[in-house]
Amino acid sequence: MDETLKELEVLAAKFKDKKRLNSTDSEIAREKLRLLLESPEYYSRACRLIAILPVDCCQAVLDAWKESSCEQKEKIIQVLLDEPELNGSAGFYRKIKLVATFIPDDYWVALRLLINLSGFLTDGGTKSPGKLFVRLFRKELMETRKLLEIPLEKYDISVRQISGIAAMVLSGMQDEQGSDIAIKTDCINWLGRCRCKADLGAKLVAEIENITKKWPEDLQRQCHKLGLIRTISYSVRTEKHVFTELREKASHRLVHLEKIKEKLPPGHDANPGSSSDMQKTTAGTCVELNVQTCIDWLTQYIATLEKENASLKGKLNSLEIECQREKMRNKEQEKQLTNLLEVQNQRETLIQELNRQITGLENEKQELLNTLQEESCARKKEVENLKNRIELECNYVLEEFRNRLMDRLSRHYRGYLEAIEKPPTIQLAEYLKFLLDRVFRELINQGVRLNGDE
Repeated sequence: MDETLKELEVLAAKFKDKKRLNSTDSEIAREKLRLLLESPEYYSRACRLIAILPVDCCQAVLDAWKESSCEQKEKIIQVLLDEPELNGSAGFYRKIKLVATFIPDDYWVALRLLINLSGFLTDGGTKSPGKLFVRLFRKELMETRKLLEIPLEKYDISVRQISGIAAMVLSGMQDEQGSDIAIKTDCINWLGRCRCKADLGAKLVAEIENITKKWPEDLQRQCHKLGLIRTISYSVRTEKHVFTELREKASHRLVHLEKIKEKLPPGHDANPGSSSDMQKTTAGTCVELNVQTCIDWLTQYIATLEKENASLKGKLNSLEIECQREKMRNKEQEKQLTNLLEVQNQRETLIQELNRQITGLENEKQELLNTLQEESCARKKEVENLKNRIELECNYVLEEFRNRLMDRLSRHYRGYLEAIEKPPTIQLAEYLKFLLDRVFRELINQGVRLNGDE
């Protein structure tokens, strides 16, 4: 395996120098990287080489991860998250590719890599990521819609984590290369599936508002609900040029009236007809001026109402989203409570069953102890009876043996008593020898062993 590591380091150095590898070398690099990642002793060193290997080698990480045990899988992912070599520019490119690679196989691993990546690039949602990273992020995850496959609602994500992800997604929605409004809508709705609300930095919010100001109003409102922007850019509904024309027309008529007054001769005001015409003209002008004043006031009042309405709508939207989140939170807590109650009931049932089993086993144990004690007493009694019987039988046999031996030897004993009274002669010696031989023969016949070897 050391030789494999050296070969992979050579390929990594070659890629670093030439910025590319041919198809054969790329295939070899992927295979050797996979072998190293499958070995617990080498996957840590192998992860350091990912940043200086072609991006295509990210597939080898997934292949090795699939073939590893659960414990080794977690260690590989942890090394990918903690490896300093993967927290540079080249490493960030590889992490974006790794997120896209892992999404079809494991959402949680892909989300962990995404959280780690966005946290570094956006400083937890307080700054904009680099444009090059945004471009690759949009190409690999947003335009392919792979990112939308991750079920955010199933995982516990912190405010800082969702803020970083939101900063990456919104930065990828700038109107470059004809970004589609449908993708924007789907991505915003995807962010709304998270259980918590993003909290972006003030400077980043201003940048995002500059991005979203040309978006449709309903999409801006959705962003406002999610806390991604603070201000909604409304389209102008009041045709102000109409009021401007009315004001200009009234001004022109007022100037025309003043010119007429200047051209009239002295005393002309006494002419009733002329005075009536002038009064009509003046009254008409005053009416137009009063109407214009009312229009201006109404215009300002309507503008004020629109601002207040927009502010109230914003507050209402905030309250609605908070209410919705609270409902979701309560629903989740109720679900968790129901699950806990079910688990508690199952545990209580299990405890009751175990208690019944323990009680039954204790009863069986007591019964066995009683039975064992009774059998032990019976055995002791049987042994004692057997011992007494054996002793009686032995005494009886021994007594019979003595009586039988006495009967067999008594005749020889009388002959012996008679012989010892006589003076010693050769014939007496022969007789005693014969008598002794008969005694030993009788003993042998009665089972007495005189020779231990026999």
